[in-house]
Amino acid sequence: MDLHEYIKNLWTHPEKYHHKIIWYINVLRFGNRNYSLGYCTYGKGIAFIADFLTPLVVDDIIIQPALDDGTPAMCSDAKWCFNARCPLNDVKGKRRQQLKENAEEIEKKLEELGLGFDKAKCERIAFEKPVIELRRCK
Repeated sequence: MDLHEYIKNLWTHPEKYHHKIIWYINVLRFGNRNYSLGYCTYGKGIAFIADFLTPLVVDDIIIQPALDDGTPAMCSDAKWCFNARCPLNDVKGKRRQQLKENAEEIEKKLEELGLGFDKAKCERIAFEKPVIELRRCK
Protein backbone atom coordinates (compact mmCIF):
# COMPACT_ATOMS: atom_id res chain seq x y z
CA MET A 1 0.00 0.00 0.00
CA ASP A 2 1.31 3.46 -0.80
CA LEU A 3 0.66 6.63 1.21
CA HIS A 4 -1.98 7.96 -1.22
CA GLU A 5 -3.97 4.70 -1.01
CA TYR A 6 -3.68 4.66 2.78
CA ILE A 7 -5.00 8.22 3.13
CA LYS A 8 -7.88 7.47 0.75
CA ASN A 9 -8.76 4.30 2.69
CA LEU A 10 -8.47 6.12 6.01
CA TRP A 11 -11.40 8.32 4.95
CA THR A 12 -13.46 5.74 3.06
CA HIS A 13 -12.91 2.75 5.40
CA PRO A 14 -11.93 4.18 8.80
CA GLU A 15 -12.91 0.94 10.57
CA LYS A 16 -9.76 -0.69 9.11
CA TYR A 17 -7.44 1.75 10.89
CA HIS A 18 -9.30 3.06 13.95
CA HIS A 19 -9.14 0.73 16.94
CA LYS A 20 -11.32 1.40 19.96
CA ILE A 21 -10.13 2.11 23.47
CA ILE A 22 -12.23 0.55 26.24
CA TRP A 23 -12.18 2.75 29.34
CA TYR A 24 -12.55 1.77 32.99
CA ILE A 25 -13.09 5.18 34.55
CA ASN A 26 -12.06 5.83 38.17
CA VAL A 27 -11.00 2.18 38.63
CA LEU A 28 -7.50 2.65 40.07
CA ARG A 29 -6.17 4.49 43.12
CA PHE A 30 -2.47 5.25 43.44
CA GLY A 31 -1.30 7.50 46.24
CA ASN A 32 -4.04 10.05 46.79
CA ARG A 33 -5.27 10.14 43.16
CA ASN A 34 -7.77 8.12 41.17
CA TYR A 35 -7.05 6.99 37.60
CA SER A 36 -8.82 5.59 34.58
CA LEU A 37 -7.47 2.72 32.48
CA GLY A 38 -7.70 2.63 28.69
CA TYR A 39 -7.46 -0.78 27.03
CA CYS A 40 -6.36 -0.86 23.40
CA THR A 41 -8.32 -3.31 21.26
CA TYR A 42 -5.46 -3.42 18.72
CA GLY A 43 -2.56 -4.23 21.07
CA LYS A 44 -4.77 -6.10 23.55
CA GLY A 45 -3.44 -4.38 26.64
CA ILE A 46 -3.60 -1.30 28.86
CA ALA A 47 -2.50 1.60 26.71
CA PHE A 48 -3.46 4.52 28.95
CA ILE A 49 -3.42 5.27 32.67
CA ALA A 50 -5.02 8.67 32.88
CA ASP A 51 -7.12 11.16 34.83
CA PHE A 52 -10.91 11.19 34.58
CA LEU A 53 -11.01 13.62 31.63
CA THR A 54 -8.96 11.61 29.13
CA PRO A 55 -11.72 9.03 28.50
CA LEU A 56 -13.92 11.89 27.29
CA VAL A 57 -11.38 12.79 24.61
CA VAL A 58 -9.61 9.57 23.58
CA ASP A 59 -11.92 7.13 21.79
CA ASP A 60 -9.48 5.23 19.63
CA ILE A 61 -6.02 4.93 18.18
CA ILE A 62 -5.11 5.00 14.50
CA ILE A 63 -2.84 2.37 13.00
CA GLN A 64 -0.97 3.15 9.81
CA PRO A 65 0.02 -0.11 8.09
CA ALA A 66 3.49 -0.65 6.66
CA LEU A 67 3.81 1.21 3.35
CA ASP A 68 5.39 0.17 0.07
CA ASP A 69 8.13 2.78 0.46
CA GLY A 70 9.50 0.93 3.51
CA THR A 71 7.76 3.05 6.14
CA PRO A 72 6.99 0.65 9.00
CA ALA A 73 3.57 0.27 10.61
CA MET A 74 2.90 3.00 13.17
CA CYS A 75 0.43 3.79 15.95
CA SER A 76 -0.85 7.30 16.63
CA ASP A 77 -0.20 6.88 20.36
CA ALA A 78 2.94 4.70 20.39
CA LYS A 79 5.10 7.22 22.28
CA TRP A 80 2.98 7.27 25.43
CA CYS A 81 1.39 3.83 25.36
CA PHE A 82 1.68 1.64 28.46
CA ASN A 83 1.29 -1.64 26.55
CA ALA A 84 4.92 -2.73 26.21
CA ARG A 85 3.78 -6.05 24.65
CA CYS A 86 2.42 -4.24 21.58
CA PRO A 87 4.86 -4.42 18.64
CA LEU A 88 4.05 -0.79 17.74
CA ASN A 89 4.87 0.59 21.20
CA ASP A 90 7.70 3.13 20.92
CA VAL A 91 8.86 3.31 24.56
CA LYS A 92 12.44 2.07 25.00
CA GLY A 93 14.78 0.62 27.62
CA LYS A 94 14.21 0.36 31.35
CA ARG A 95 11.01 2.42 31.21
CA ARG A 96 9.51 -0.13 28.78
CA GLN A 97 10.13 -2.97 31.25
CA GLN A 98 8.63 -0.96 34.13
CA LEU A 99 5.53 -0.15 32.07
CA LYS A 100 5.13 -3.80 31.13
CA GLU A 101 5.37 -4.95 34.75
CA ASN A 102 2.97 -2.28 36.04
CA ALA A 103 0.37 -2.92 33.34
CA GLU A 104 0.59 -6.69 33.83
CA GLU A 105 0.09 -6.29 37.59
CA ILE A 106 -3.01 -4.16 37.04
CA GLU A 107 -4.41 -6.53 34.39
CA LYS A 108 -3.89 -9.48 36.75
CA LYS A 109 -5.78 -7.69 39.54
CA LEU A 110 -8.64 -6.88 37.16
CA GLU A 111 -8.84 -10.54 36.10
CA GLU A 112 -8.91 -11.65 39.76
CA LEU A 113 -11.90 -9.32 40.28
CA GLY A 114 -13.67 -10.69 37.20
CA LEU A 115 -13.17 -7.37 35.41
CA GLY A 116 -10.91 -8.39 32.53
CA PHE A 117 -11.31 -6.07 29.57
CA ASP A 118 -12.42 -9.00 27.41
CA LYS A 119 -15.61 -9.04 29.52
CA ALA A 120 -16.39 -5.34 28.98
CA LYS A 121 -19.81 -4.85 27.40
CA CYS A 122 -19.37 -1.20 26.43
CA GLU A 123 -16.61 1.29 25.66
CA ARG A 124 -16.76 3.26 28.92
CA ILE A 125 -17.46 1.79 32.33
CA ALA A 126 -17.44 4.20 35.26
CA PHE A 127 -16.71 3.00 38.78
CA GLU A 128 -18.19 4.84 41.75
CA LYS A 129 -14.95 4.26 43.65
CA PRO A 130 -11.67 2.57 42.69
CA VAL A 131 -11.54 -1.23 43.00
CA ILE A 132 -7.74 -1.46 42.71
CA GLU A 133 -5.26 0.31 44.94
CA LEU A 134 -1.54 0.36 44.24
CA ARG A 135 1.04 1.39 46.78
CA ARG A 136 4.58 2.58 46.30
CA CYS A 137 7.33 0.22 47.41
CA LYS A 138 9.58 1.75 50.04
